Amino acid sequence: LELSYHVSKETTAYASLSTGAKPGGYSAYTGNADLAPFDPEHLLAVEAGVKNARADGSLSLSANAFAWFIRDYQIERSFTQADYIVVNAPRARSVGGEFSAEWIPAAGWHVDVGFGIAIVTLEKFVDPFTNTDYSGNRAPYAPEFTAHLEAGYHDKSGWFFSAIASATGKTRFDESEAALLTQDAYALLGARAGYETNRWRLTVYGDNLTDEEYYALIVPGINHGAPGLPRTYGAELAIKF
Repeated sequence: LELSYHVSKETTAYASLSTGAKPGGYSAYTGNADLAPFDPEHLLAVEAGVKNARADGSLSLSANAFAWFIRDYQIERSFTQADYIVVNAPRARSVGGEFSAEWIPAAGWHVDVGFGIAIVTLEKFVDPFTNTDYSGNRAPYAPEFTAHLEAGYHDKSGWFFSAIASATGKTRFDESEAALLTQDAYALLGARAGYETNRWRLTVYGDNLTDEEYYALIVPGINHGAPGLPRTYGAELAIKF
């Protein structure tokens, strides 16, 4: 349910109220029948924001704040070496905000920037294996913030290039907030360049140009981590039929 108000021809303010549900079920990878079932997840979300877009399309801005209230929040991961299950946190909440902007300073040029922050808290949760109370701790897998800045140019002749910098805030991969199971904030830099026609496009690219070392995933129950991609170069040819 959304209510919007046109402040001017270029600016709109809005507020919304929404609800949703994720079904429950049974975890297949556990030998403990008591821990196999998990309940459906229910969400109540409120959001308010403002959007502004110039009539000539040269600049658009948006900002919003949100609050999610979650009942029976589903946490899916390996809790032990033998148990990959979904468990429910009776109550959780996520509050935060987002900002984004798109700017076209001149013909062919574009600049895109975005930033988001979220505080995801397990308001009530007890570990089903250790009975440790983690109520009040941050939820796993949710980074503290994300951000990106991209700038590029696409010429009418077909030549193009762009560069993008992105950042991901500290991410905890279990409810205990243990340092060993936490990935600190990191930043990545990438670039693209190439030539495009109506029938084909050739692109050369580089990802993680600073060769940042980070974990894309940490699995607490088996003490396993999946590292992020290292510095990578490549080329791509796309043909349209």
